Amino acid sequence: MKPRRVLIVTVLLLSASVFQTGYADCLPLFYLGTDPDDIKKDHIDIKELYYTINDTHITFIITCYGEIKTRKKSPTLPSNEFQTCLDVAAGEGDSRRGALFEGADIIIEAHNQRVYYWNGKGWERNKTASVQVEVEGNNITITCRLSDIQFERVSGDLRIGFISNLNKVGSRGVNKGQDRAPDSGWYTLEGGIPDLNLLESSAAGLLGFLLASWARRTSRRSRPRDGKS
Repeated sequence: MKPRRVLIVTVLLLSASVFQTGYADCLPLFYLGTDPDDIKKDHIDIKELYYTINDTHITFIITCYGEIKTRKKSPTLPSNEFQTCLDVAAGEGDSRRGALFEGADIIIEAHNQRVYYWNGKGWERNKTASVQVEVEGNNITITCRLSDIQFERVSGDLRIGFISNLNKVGSRGVNKGQDRAPDSGWYTLEGGIPDLNLLESSAAGLLGFLLASWARRTSRRSRPRDGKS
């Protein structure tokens, strides 16, 4: 095999290896939406929402207008309540009057790293769920396993909402020390979460193409000119 072809094949193999080891750490960040500056306490006033996902975990990122306060003994956790509410299976969630997100069937609590699911009558804790929370400046990063949010039940659109509160989140509407994002309705991922295989194959293909192009340019520059060595 010619040296140039060997170089290109080597680069492609390396790109596949790099993709497998590093792709999970550089996943695309998806934008969910914004929320207005309408709460006096900036450290719980939600501003922007994002998420990212791989084949095992999903991460939500909450950005507030002010720096988020943390616990003294657990500085990675917020001192106030933050909830992520999901409507995973349409028509099967909490439909009680006064629920802040009517239809929600999964709640992820950042402040105590817990996941709850709607059992048809009330909220029950998923005791095997694992939630990782990190507070840095104005941002809260919340990561959990896809299985913990019953990802396999997602069909059609996935609806997402967020709540923050100075004290305890109630079920009778937004109070003065509480923010709901969005103010009404939900953030909606039409068609559910983007296809993971499509994201991965697209990223791998792009990486391989760029590295192969680089290899071709490098091999051309290294060729002797006019038969001279």
